[in-house]
Amino acid sequence: MPGFNTDIEGVRLSLRLLLGDDLPEAALVLGTGGASQAVQYALAEAGIPYAVVSRDPARGNFLYDDLRPEVVAGHRLIVNATAGGAPLDATPVGTFPHVDEAPLLPYEALTAAHYLFDLVYNPERTQFLLRGERQGARTLNGLPMLEAQAEASWRIWNGVI
Repeated sequence: MPGFNTDIEGVRLSLRLLLGDDLPEAALVLGTGGASQAVQYALAEAGIPYAVVSRDPARGNFLYDDLRPEVVAGHRLIVNATAGGAPLDATPVGTFPHVDEAPLLPYEALTAAHYLFDLVYNPERTQFLLRGERQGARTLNGLPMLEAQAEASWRIWNGVI
C-alpha cells in the first residue's frame, strides 16, 4: 500500500499563490516537525535553497537566538511551521487560542521584498503575519494549504490519483 503526504500538495499550492514567478534566493523554515518536512521538500523541489530554524541545535541551521537582522534580510521567504508550548504541545505557534504568540524574529529586518507563509489558518491573520505586513511583507496563511490537502485526500480516498 503506497503512502501519501497531502501536506506537500498544500505547500506547493501555497507557494505558487504567494510567490508566483518571484522565486526568492533563500528561505527560512521555522520548525522541524512533520509539516516542516513537507515545506522543506516543496522548497527543494522548487529549487529554493533554505535553512531550518530550531530550538534544538542538532536539528537546524540556526537557533532562534541566532536570527540576527542580516540573516532575516538574506532570506526573503520565511515559513512558520513551528510548534510551541510544552514539549508535548504540538500546537502551531500563533494558532487559536494562543493568538498573541509569534515566532521570535527580528521583524524590523523584514521589507516589502519579503514573503511570509504561516501554516496556521486560525486566526486568519496571526501575529507572525501581522508583524510582517506592518513591515510591508507579502503574506499568506494556511487556509489554501488546508483546502489543497482536503482535495488531495478526497482524490486519494476516491481512487482519483
